[in-house]
Amino acid sequence: MKHFEERLRARWEAKSLDLTNKVDNVPEDYLISLEDESEEFKKELNKVISNNKVEDSDDYGDWLTSEDNNVKMELAMRRSDKAEMHYVKAKRRAVDDDGKPQGTPSHNPLLDQRQYEVGWTVKPKS
Repeated sequence: MKHFEERLRARWEAKSLDLTNKVDNVPEDYLISLEDESEEFKKELNKVISNNKVEDSDDYGDWLTSEDNNVKMELAMRRSDKAEMHYVKAKRRAVDDDGKPQGTPSHNPLLDQRQYEVGWTVKPKS
């Protein structure tokens, strides 16, 4: 853990790199000029920049207010290779001092940042 904390601290204390003098010296061949591009290229580029088929986080709609499937979910994990299983159950969404739910929901589970209050549950040994 000490090694992890040292590496983390080194990243947090990293100085920002000043690139202002490098930007002025970029060769012209590396710069993109949309004036020289075809209409088809511009159309495809705009699909990448702004695509109405991809929802923004503000456009999620009703699923945010519907029942949260993660509440009452149980998770089993071991603290080490030889340890017994420990079980936790999500009780409810964690809220801040103003009562607002913490974290940002997402359809993608890897990007979902919602936070929950959990409680330890006891499972009988089999």
